[in-house]
Amino acid sequence: MINIDGQEYGEDYTDYQEPSQSFPSGHTTKTYNRGLGLATLLPELGPELVARAAEGGNNRVVLGVHYPMDVIGGRISASASVTALWSDATFRQNVLLPAHDELENYIAARCKADGNGDTVAACVSKTGANDKNGYKNTFTDAVSTEPVTDRASAIDAYTARMTYGFSQTSAAGQAPVVPQGAENLLLTAFPDLTDAQRRQVLEASEIDSGYPLDASSNGFERINLAKAFSAKVTLSEDGSTITAISFGAKAPTVVKTASSKDTITGLLTDFNKYYVAGKGVTDEGKSVLAHDDQLTEDINNKAYGTDGNTAQDQRALSDAQMNSTNTLYDALGPVLGKYYKDAADAGKLPKTAQFLSDMNKSASTGVAKATYQHPRPYVDRVNFNGTTLNMNGLKQTLNIKKVPGYENFDWGDGEAPDNEYDGLYNSGKKIILAGHSAGGNLVASVLIKNEETKELHPCCALMEYFPTDNTVDPVERLSEELKKDPFWVKRAETEKMYTDFYVGDADPSDPLCSPAFAKDQALAAFPDCLIISAGEDSLRDDTEAFGMRLAKAGVCVTMQRITEAMHGFTTNRTPGWERALDRQYKFFQEHLR
Repeated sequence: MINIDGQEYGEDYTDYQEPSQSFPSGHTTKTYNRGLGLATLLPELGPELVARAAEGGNNRVVLGVHYPMDVIGGRISASASVTALWSDATFRQNVLLPAHDELENYIAARCKADGNGDTVAACVSKTGANDKNGYKNTFTDAVSTEPVTDRASAIDAYTARMTYGFSQTSAAGQAPVVPQGAENLLLTAFPDLTDAQRRQVLEASEIDSGYPLDASSNGFERINLAKAFSAKVTLSEDGSTITAISFGAKAPTVVKTASSKDTITGLLTDFNKYYVAGKGVTDEGKSVLAHDDQLTEDINNKAYGTDGNTAQDQRALSDAQMNSTNTLYDALGPVLGKYYKDAADAGKLPKTAQFLSDMNKSASTGVAKATYQHPRPYVDRVNFNGTTLNMNGLKQTLNIKKVPGYENFDWGDGEAPDNEYDGLYNSGKKIILAGHSAGGNLVASVLIKNEETKELHPCCALMEYFPTDNTVDPVERLSEELKKDPFWVKRAETEKMYTDFYVGDADPSDPLCSPAFAKDQALAAFPDCLIISAGEDSLRDDTEAFGMRLAKAGVCVTMQRITEAMHGFTTNRTPGWERALDRQYKFFQEHLR
């Protein structure tokens, strides 16, 4: 959201960090985002890619930092956010389709060079990437009881993790519900079908109604994308009507009948039936969450083995890094997976990289986490973040086997490893960054640097009337009219003096000095921001332009211009300061409650 003098613009996609709270899983959301993204770029291996994403979600349970219910919520969140992106015609045209063409062409060229066929489809078939020589997963547990050895078992594993064995808590046998816009998830898999026909495919893929989180999900809980990407659709002779849909095909397929001649927080409100924020487990939730607890222990303990160093634990650690190059590629099989990883590592797929980066912007679980306030499995769930919760007979702390590598976790950023368990546990002590004028510039610089270091997990930031481009002479920043006013010229000259002292011998175009030059990737990692500008300030446009860039990068930004205010008004207590402080108070209350 962007708010300028009470007027709201834009959308909130930001996932500010709330890792101490459990529901829904942010890692799962982002893993599914990328899995669905790659499945759209390579629909020939869509079932394998979303099944691998399901494994990535399950690995949060393996590590003992989430419950299966959290994973289901993350899948729903991701499906909804990706649907929203795919439904944006501009995004499809400018980002999605170019990335699809780029990756398909690259993989096809590699396949041809190695004698594996002239097209991706031919290569997939020849290398067996959609069968027994593709994605494999030997890890089994109480939910996924059989290893993944081929496409059919990949679909089975995905389907099992859609419900995690929960009992139905509301009416079964309800009519299918296909979310609005979900048909766009199958655009590249079935380009020749109409929107209505693609919705029919999703409808046919759905699991039964009534499982936990179904009621509020608008159908996202039910659609089975692993099945949908493997659909064989039979059309009438004229192509106007679907006459049959089956699943498990080696590729998304459309055929015509032979002639006689020859379709994130609001989606998850169902969770409130089982757990109430700040209070604890409901009577209805006692049995549902008991199942959630038991599965968490079973999956986590089995994967741990005897030393927490099993192959499954190591893959879970890899998935925790959410590096698109190091995760998901194995879903393409050993041959195509190597093609993809080699190209990604070498920077040969810039459009694909940008596309996957954009997936992060659509992943948002921070607001939902703050809303549901559900503690993680391994923490003291009765005494959580200073609140006494009623667990209604459930365990105070689950028997979680903490994976040693996660207690000494290396993000690959050149810094000392972090104890992720401690970090997640202590993250309830929320960090706020705030500054005005040069201090606002410093806040922006810290957040830009933090995108690399990941040392801080601030819940929000305040930046007031601050410079973002120190390469510009403040005098030149003045309008032609103000350049004729001695008052404003004098202020600009004083500002220039301060700027010279501030920059010193540094490069003024360095993003850590001039945040306006930061890359979109760094800006996208910002937490929720309140940006306050002064109407009578030469830095007004500079400040507001930066706020607009943050919003464009996917950050939840609230911008407030105090029209009558001058630079420094909040500290000098000059006109407008009370309005600004009231806005600050509401912003901080919203993020600290």
